[in-house]
Amino acid sequence: MKMKNKFRQYLVHWPGDTNDGYGGFTYNTPTEHLCRWQEETVTFIDFAGNQAVSKAVIYLPETLARRGAWVYEGRETELDSDHSDPTEITGVFPIKGVSNSPTLRNRQKFYKVFI
Repeated sequence: MKMKNKFRQYLVHWPGDTNDGYGGFTYNTPTEHLCRWQEETVTFIDFAGNQAVSKAVIYLPETLARRGAWVYEGRETELDSDHSDPTEITGVFPIKGVSNSPTLRNRQKFYKVFI
């Protein structure tokens, strides 16, 4: 069975693609992805190499996480019409770390995003 069939929730992802020259990012158009969003505390290594504890772990069939990116649990249609800056939206979280794991038979990978 394909892993993609297991992901039935949605998230909205804002990639932090461009450095704004002031230590922040400008954000591209958000995209919607299938996922499994699980509220759980897990110890992980963040982008800075420090040990951290997650608020949630998000499982994805494809990689999309990057430093400076933000995610929202739900559909893009649930957001206000102006949602170009994720830092100004309630319920949006920065991605703090990523990892990936193979399935038990090592035929596919799934990706974990820590917020």
